[in-house]
Amino acid sequence: MKRNVKSSKTTRNSSAEQLKQNSSRETRGATLSRRAFFGRSAQAVGAAVPVTVLSGSGLLAGCESTHTKPDQKLSDLYVQANSVAGSLDASEHHDAAVFVHAHADALRQEIRRICGTDKDGNSPSTCSDSTLDSEGNGGNPQSAGGSSDEELSQKLKDLRSSVVSVASQANTKRNNGLFVSIASSLSVIAAQTSLGDSDSANTGTTQDNDAASQSSTTATSGSSSGNRRPNKADVTAMTTLLTTEYQVIYGFGLALPFADSALKKSIESAANKHRATRDRIISWLEDQAKVSQNNIPLADAAYSFAAPPTDSDTAHQFLINLELFACARTYDQARAINTSSAMDIASSLITHSAVDAAYFIDKAGGNAMNDDRLHLPGMGASANI
Repeated sequence: MKRNVKSSKTTRNSSAEQLKQNSSRETRGATLSRRAFFGRSAQAVGAAVPVTVLSGSGLLAGCESTHTKPDQKLSDLYVQANSVAGSLDASEHHDAAVFVHAHADALRQEIRRICGTDKDGNSPSTCSDSTLDSEGNGGNPQSAGGSSDEELSQKLKDLRSSVVSVASQANTKRNNGLFVSIASSLSVIAAQTSLGDSDSANTGTTQDNDAASQSSTTATSGSSSGNRRPNKADVTAMTTLLTTEYQVIYGFGLALPFADSALKKSIESAANKHRATRDRIISWLEDQAKVSQNNIPLADAAYSFAAPPTDSDTAHQFLINLELFACARTYDQARAINTSSAMDIASSLITHSAVDAAYFIDKAGGNAMNDDRLHLPGMGASANI
């Protein structure tokens, strides 16, 4: 059915916000302690979208509950993340170790949130730090030289696969946004270090496709039984992600004329991934959620941005901001997703956006592994650009 294009969007006010809480890194060669994740900062998407870092206290608000049993799947993930972090501690991949320690902390916080607390504010013994650390060996590093890069790479892949599998179950008692963002972060770690499958020249074009494909395969296989039917929350989340993809794709078109020839190929590759995700979302709304074509949003004729690109340098930053915006918006929407088929799409979207953001950061002369703008667990976005 042919659909008419809507009229141009009116300019929408937006502001940028940057939080100044920067976490320090320890010297190379030193054993890294577990890092509380929520102190990391995130910069807004240029001047286009305000980004908020969810504090630990904010995420854990309303902790008191009647839950007394731990979520075993989360406990297993925490143990696995701690083990991987310990292996990275003993290697030369110290930046990667900091990230995975942060993921383990975020998982521990999520376990405690779901377990709840008693009237004195204590978690049940089955969810206590001592119990979790006992199961995970406290995140103690393994002996130096205990794992080769090939073994570490496989451990990262296995951890990511486990995270995506848990996310694909879309248990709304959990913060599902947390899991898709951890999965995307693990893909960034692989793409930005020698633990990845491709060299740096292919970071922005090959590694992210491989990661997105792995996400799709894992989530689909985990959803073959007991998948819930999409509900209103799923449709709302996916519709929001569809409009996000419209905006991002349009933004890539704005940046393209200002890019040099080498960057143009990367822009087209990144834009094609978003077009593919756009089409997947439309198909999901039609086939899975049974939404009428007349009720599926169309792309606007144009979108307004507070700081559109004007030259090569601003185009580079604009590309980073577009991908970070897609990451942050996906994190927010994934928290409400109930079905594995929708979570599969969200996981792929946030993965290729995070890896491409890292690629564009590096191409702009930065270091993605040390850039606080890069999407990681705890970063969310406001509803509007």
